[in-house]
Amino acid sequence: MVVEQVAVVVSFVLSLVVNGLSSTGILGGQSIGEISDENPTYVTPDGLTFSVWAVIYTLELILVIRQIQPADDMEALLQRSCPLTGLSVRWRLVLAFLTNAIWLPVYVNLYFGVALLIIVTYLVFLLSIFGDLNTMTAPGFCEWLTFCAGIACNASWVVVATCANAFTVAGTFGWKDEFGVAGTPFAASVVAVVVAVIGIFMGVLRSDLAWSLVVSWALAGLYRMHTVANPESFPEEAMSRHLALVAIWCSGVVLLASLFGTFLVSSNGAFSGSKGLPGAVPLSLPLATNPRVATVG
Repeated sequence: MVVEQVAVVVSFVLSLVVNGLSSTGILGGQSIGEISDENPTYVTPDGLTFSVWAVIYTLELILVIRQIQPADDMEALLQRSCPLTGLSVRWRLVLAFLTNAIWLPVYVNLYFGVALLIIVTYLVFLLSIFGDLNTMTAPGFCEWLTFCAGIACNASWVVVATCANAFTVAGTFGWKDEFGVAGTPFAASVVAVVVAVIGIFMGVLRSDLAWSLVVSWALAGLYRMHTVANPESFPEEAMSRHLALVAIWCSGVVLLASLFGTFLVSSNGAFSGSKGLPGAVPLSLPLATNPRVATVG
């Protein structure tokens, strides 16, 4: 178990280092922001939206620290194994952090197709972890905040990032308009609605503020992209009023759903360690039935 704990710390630090390098242009001659600006899509939010990474990395740092010496109930969750791979939550965290570190240099070197495959893999790892660390498995709000919220934020954001990456790849195959923007406002509107529906589900039925608030923030960023002129990031002539309206309405509805979900905590089983929605099939299986047995290593 000590090896797992150390591996989580090392892989997380590596992902931070690579992320820092990607913002300087060292890895590919251009920063990740510059590449995003040069390859605009209709689903990419404005630059301010990407500050969400500060929140994600902060919450994940807390998770990385707390997993070193957790309480017995949280150790039991961290030891749960994936039914497909048999990997514990910690090893899946390692793979997620490493996948993130790999995606960054691939993307900044313009291998968008490969980057899409990697980010999809990254999302799969995050969703697998999220299946074990969420509002329904956490025994309390504090445990959720320190162990689960970072993963929810990350997974929610990577859903948006995956869509943007997919639009970028489609753009390389010619799916661009006369302004050089990948996709269409209609397609982006559909994506916004789908992402919002997921956010509403998470906010209301699972009271997962981390997931739903990130969705609301991302959609607000999409609204700003199409209402606040910034020619360096997005052609002014391509700004879509229709898409902006869809994005801001979706953002507002998700925000309201998030607030409404806070009043449903007592009825939907959030923060009570109920292990999932009523009738849901667990995404992972515990390695030991006794939480204390799972800590022996």
